[in-house]
Amino acid sequence: MLGNLWMEIVNRIHQLLEFNWIVSLEHVDREANRVAHDLVAMASSMHRRTCSFLQPPVDSRVDFQVM
Repeated sequence: MLGNLWMEIVNRIHQLLEFNWIVSLEHVDREANRVAHDLVAMASSMHRRTCSFLQPPVDSRVDFQVM
């Protein structure tokens, strides 16, 4: 089941790449992008279509800096 989900995502990426766009993809590992990873994990556990956060997750606040 999870394999089908990943295949669907990969197929959708291939479809999007067929447009006449200039596209750059870059992998950023979890540790380098910890705040985004934690936000996605929190939102996923809420089972909602949209989710808003007023503050970063407590575990990520060390990594989060407001400019």
